[in-house]
Amino acid sequence: MVRLHCRNMAMDTIVKIIGIVIVVMSVLFVIKPAVISAIAGYLKQGRRIYAVGLLRLVVAVVFLLAATACRVPWVIGLFGVLFIISGSLVFMLGSGRTRRILEWYVKQPSWLLRVMGIPVFVIGAIVVYAA
Repeated sequence: MVRLHCRNMAMDTIVKIIGIVIVVMSVLFVIKPAVISAIAGYLKQGRRIYAVGLLRLVVAVVFLLAATACRVPWVIGLFGVLFIISGSLVFMLGSGRTRRILEWYVKQPSWLLRVMGIPVFVIGAIVVYAA
């Protein structure tokens, strides 16, 4: 059953803010895919790629802690689990392999990067709604 009100307004607000950031980033990527290359170029230097994994794990913890306070808890919980998996993969694959995946991603044609931004937009919108 879908709850209409959150019990803890602060937690659902944090989740909504994360969802809005995801939506804004996806729109930016669709409008200007060169931004992806600039961000990827910055992140692939040194050990910065691990910051991405750590950020994903932090978002996962926030989502899992906030899930019960949100409108559609199972959706936020599911995304929390997916963020744990994606964050852990960064560490399990190591910086070299993760860097190669990132390099492959940014070498794609701009039209494909734009298309890949659409599901990210949908995910962000679902997070905002479910929070």
